[in-house]
Amino acid sequence: MQDKPWFYVDEGKKSKFRDCIYVAWTEFDKYGSRLPEDSSRIRFSASSDGGSSFSEAITVSDSCGDAADEDNTLEGATMATGIHGELYLVWAGKGKIWLDVSTDGGKSWGKDKAIAEQRGSWNTEDILGLMRSNSMPFITSDAKGCLYVVFGDNRNGDQDVYYLYSENKGKSFTSPIRLHNDKVGNGKDQFMPAICYDQKKKNVYAAWYDRRNSEYNGYTDVYIAQLHGKKPGNSVRVNAESFCVPSPKIFFGDYLGVAAAKDEIRIAYALYDSEKDIVTVHIAGLQAKALKAQNITQPFLQIDQLKDTGLVYIHFNLPGYKSCTLEMLRGGQMIYKQLFNPLVSADNEIQIPLQKLPAGVYKVTLSFKGKKIERDFYIERM
Repeated sequence: MQDKPWFYVDEGKKSKFRDCIYVAWTEFDKYGSRLPEDSSRIRFSASSDGGSSFSEAITVSDSCGDAADEDNTLEGATMATGIHGELYLVWAGKGKIWLDVSTDGGKSWGKDKAIAEQRGSWNTEDILGLMRSNSMPFITSDAKGCLYVVFGDNRNGDQDVYYLYSENKGKSFTSPIRLHNDKVGNGKDQFMPAICYDQKKKNVYAAWYDRRNSEYNGYTDVYIAQLHGKKPGNSVRVNAESFCVPSPKIFFGDYLGVAAAKDEIRIAYALYDSEKDIVTVHIAGLQAKALKAQNITQPFLQIDQLKDTGLVYIHFNLPGYKSCTLEMLRGGQMIYKQLFNPLVSADNEIQIPLQKLPAGVYKVTLSFKGKKIERDFYIERM
């Protein structure tokens, strides 16, 4: 079974392999097998004729992982090229981030090198509401040939995202640098990072899912930052409204994507639509100058029933307001009411035990300074 193929095109003006197409992926003897005779490995192929034909696939990884699709499986192979066509391939497995390098367009490879430990490994199954979170590595190279590798792990007790930086073609890397600027060890998860390079403006950007604004670590936002060598820039919130994945039985997906050209940035990310009960994909567009602005979002109200916890989550954002009232009516009868005065922060969140809320259709109203946000919400008994 062939899994997670990722391709890269060498667009370097000075590269002797310019326009070559590279593909890397994981090969399983038998997917999901825990038998010791079944294993996983990193495979690679290349095309020098625009994709009309590809070279016979070869194995890059010097050793194999297991085939369970878990921590000790080799997964998440992605690539980047240096100024002169040096080809860098990274992947995760066995609690480490690995790098291998080719200088002949992928015909031959060096020795696998562990460039960082990945605490908790790439296969994370303890993020609220998610079936899994794959914080595997992604790599890019800038105009100076410096390398950036993003990944996620739990070295601080919660899930965070980091990057490694190399100024010497991968011979050595910095220790992991935290991408985001919220408090370390605050119990808020960040996961599934991605990275890109704007070749025209020579800027590096990283994007990720982020729960810093969720008191109970259940609602998710998308953040982005520009990376300046060993220093990450300001973390900027991208999406207009936070969202919640209510159950790990819903497959949320494994990645988000980010691309940039001429100071225009696009982020493709998944979110859960609570009204339609489906996961959808959205594209966020922003300009590079927006990364220097303050994180100001529009007012919103979200309600979700976490089907596996017996809780109803309510999350709202009121930037610039000092107080508000939240009401829940069922059939015209007030079931729940709470005054927030003062509002300590723009983002606020409450949990209500399901047994306190009868099944049925609710009208949820958030009132603030003569304005209202209303949502209809259905509570079901499981």
